[in-house]
Amino acid sequence: MKKIFIVVFVLLFVTACGGEADLIGTWISSDNSTYQFNEDGTCEKRTNINKYSCTYTKNGGVVDINLSDGTIESGQINPDRIVIGSDVYKKGE
Repeated sequence: MKKIFIVVFVLLFVTACGGEADLIGTWISSDNSTYQFNEDGTCEKRTNINKYSCTYTKNGGVVDINLSDGTIESGQINPDRIVIGSDVYKKGE
């Protein structure tokens, strides 16, 4: 019984320590497009050409983004990156 408890505890601990990144902050892609996610559910997307205000919801490891032009984007949140479509964003400093 002790072994089962220890195994379950270790699995829960590893799962809690890994997983998704903290979304709040600035995320930058290789082409210098950025997302700025705020604690209040608002965000801003900047590309070399445009700037959009947006809102987002986070459900587990997925973020859904509603841009001001009506576009809806969805991304996968990982510990060190967010993948939105074919773009990979990494946390800015």
